[in-house]
Amino acid sequence: MKTFKLLLAHSDRRISNLTEALLRTISRDRAILDCTRVEGMAEFTEAAVQDDFDLVIVGPKNPGSAGGTESFAASFSQAMTAIRLVKTFGRPIIALGVPLKDELKVSAAGANVVLETFNCRELTSAVERFCSLPSPSSVGTRRLTALWKRVSLRLNAPLRRVKPSFGSYSGTAL
Repeated sequence: MKTFKLLLAHSDRRISNLTEALLRTISRDRAILDCTRVEGMAEFTEAAVQDDFDLVIVGPKNPGSAGGTESFAASFSQAMTAIRLVKTFGRPIIALGVPLKDELKVSAAGANVVLETFNCRELTSAVERFCSLPSPSSVGTRRLTALWKRVSLRLNAPLRRVKPSFGSYSGTAL
């Protein structure tokens, strides 16, 4: 089974949990999801450059540091720089939680898909568009084929005669 490597960079733990759960559901029976989570833009850039990810999901409004002491403008600027850098490695990028007014800036920075809010259908569509996961039908077909082979082997196996054993019966009700 294929391993699907995801880099998830979002400061909101609830969104990260939902995103990872959705991707695990999408990849179930199709690939093994290997999810790396980061919160700050420095961690994001470092992880994205060091490892070969199949997909990158980023929330560009992440605070620049763990304490969130930097201004929004500085952290958004860092996010755009990080997205540009990651894009040079040819990885598909989905930006999640981008306001409409910033959508064009994030697209210009290199994000393939920009989503304003967490939407299961849109995110699922984007993931399936950019990731080469086996189709669910081919996985189902392989499973049915394997099941059919096991069943046919059992059906074609020589029959064994088994004598029934009745044991002792006392005749009393339980």
